[in-house]
Amino acid sequence: MGDIVKVVRESEGQTFVQETCRATILLSPDNVASRGMDLGILHLQPRSKTLPNMHPRSEEMFYLLKGKGTITVEDETEEIEAGVAIYIPENVVHHFENTQDGETAFRSEERRVGKGGE
Repeated sequence: MGDIVKVVRESEGQTFVQETCRATILLSPDNVASRGMDLGILHLQPRSKTLPNMHPRSEEMFYLLKGKGTITVEDETEEIEAGVAIYIPENVVHHFENTQDGETAFRSEERRVGKGGE
């Protein structure tokens, strides 16, 4: 599609595995003309959770594509299911837990908001 539009399949993305979680970055400043945005897919194995994390210079948005579980932001936990969107500002500790027997899948977007990004 030329230099303007980039099409990337999940199998072509950059994948990172962290214990029971697999994240694949599909679009980022590394492969498109984005100015500080990443688009990815996050898969969480059944009955598992991500490690608590925070991003000092970026905000995140998630859309739960399939499954259900919880999100904990600092010390508040809320149940989530497919079809919900989640916004997490920079500098906020958070983690996801898959509370079911099947995999959960999230669409994730991260945008750098501070100098230098993360």
